[in-house]
Amino acid sequence: MTTIIFGLLVFSVLVIIHEWGHFAVARWVGVRVERFSVGFGPVVFSKTWRGVQYVISALPLGGYVKMSGDDPRDRDALQPDDFFAVSWWRRVLIALAGPGANFLLAIVLGIVLAWVGITSPDAPNEIGSVDAGSVAAEVGFQDGDVVIAVDDQPVTARSGFVLGIVERENPGDASVTVLRDQSEVTLTVPESAFTDLFTGLRFPFPPIIGDVAIGTPAYSAGLKVGDRVTSINDNAIESWTDMTELIRSNPDQEIQLGISREDKNFIVPVVPMGVENNGEVTGRLGIGATSEQTFTRRFGFGEGVVVGTRAALMAVGMTFQSIGSLVTGGASLSQVSGPVAII
Repeated sequence: MTTIIFGLLVFSVLVIIHEWGHFAVARWVGVRVERFSVGFGPVVFSKTWRGVQYVISALPLGGYVKMSGDDPRDRDALQPDDFFAVSWWRRVLIALAGPGANFLLAIVLGIVLAWVGITSPDAPNEIGSVDAGSVAAEVGFQDGDVVIAVDDQPVTARSGFVLGIVERENPGDASVTVLRDQSEVTLTVPESAFTDLFTGLRFPFPPIIGDVAIGTPAYSAGLKVGDRVTSINDNAIESWTDMTELIRSNPDQEIQLGISREDKNFIVPVVPMGVENNGEVTGRLGIGATSEQTFTRRFGFGEGVVVGTRAALMAVGMTFQSIGSLVTGGASLSQVSGPVAII
């Protein structure tokens, strides 16, 4: 039931924005609008303002705009501000304004989501470092690149990047678009490089504890699964690699762990136990990395505009692709989703 209600709400908002586009441009080009209705059926609320009757109806299934003289069967006594009395290009603008409003909404929402950030059950699609002399380096990947598309398909997480390459069905080279210094850069990945591409890419792994072994220094210090290590001895920790290097280099010496747990930040003193391996003594805490990651990717103002606009444009492109496939027989009707599919 909740899904149905939410679907109806989303559907109604999309239609209202669509109709508002027709309404705004009709008024702008001089066509008289008689009614703007939210919903259909019996009128629940009505108010006339500046010559337009604004209505809220009982059935919240979208809405409609009633323009003066918009009936093609009645053109005998048209007034100058009737729909069919204005020039053809004005009528075209009115017709395009509906989908145009939805398109602008998609861009705005895409930009806002890029700014606010979305938490995803995956790993970030940012490349930590690229091994010198590797296939990835030869292709042109650089440290800090953020992968945003593979073959023009949007990528928001690491799995999308990896699967976009390893499960690619189209023959030939692949194109990978990355965000680098707030600019988009497109790299060509030869088909022959698919197998070895990822061996030269180092992805940052978050310093989040996924396991604490009983009887270890970590267990005695009270560390818990889900704790994020933010610092060691005042050194900022950005990745699991940063953390393990400092722990390993301090066997049998007390270190100060900065811990973030449930929005609380505090310091935990702990002594890594010394473990001998091949004649070298290194520190161990007795913790393991988490296998389940979530991340929230947020973009700055400029990046948000680029990423949000690109996502909206790609969505429109994929919509036209789906329609084309439906017409040519490349896809069935059940594969093409529209507003009704939301419900």
